[in-house]
Amino acid sequence: MTFTLRPATRADADWLYALRRTTMQVYVEAAFGHWDEAAQRGRFHVGHELANMEIIEVGDRAVGLLHIERARHEIFLANLQIQPGFQRRGLGTAVIRRLLDEGRQARLPVRLQVLKTNPSARALYERLGFAPLGPGDVVHDRMIWRPD
Repeated sequence: MTFTLRPATRADADWLYALRRTTMQVYVEAAFGHWDEAAQRGRFHVGHELANMEIIEVGDRAVGLLHIERARHEIFLANLQIQPGFQRRGLGTAVIRRLLDEGRQARLPVRLQVLKTNPSARALYERLGFAPLGPGDVVHDRMIWRPD
């Protein structure tokens, strides 16, 4: 699926929060036992977090969030959230493959953590070549993809 990325801004904060709630609330509640409205909303009003977020667009429509943290030694996929109507259509795969191409070109591993309560996301990451990376914490599994 063809997509573009644009930097997220404070003007996107309410939309980003709504996306997070739509895509993640069930998994967060299953993992942590509750949804902390203030904490979840607050993430999108913090400038340093927004600096690493991009809006995924299909055509002229915002359909997802990509949150990447780049370091000298790795690329960390902090978050990928896609509106339900655009899930299971190849968009997540396309976004991640672009990130893996970046990792391959820079010869950097791509690391992530996934909620244990989200097996479909874990299956996607495994299909794209991510492997377990030691023990995670109580609610997350850590995974890594290494360039060839």
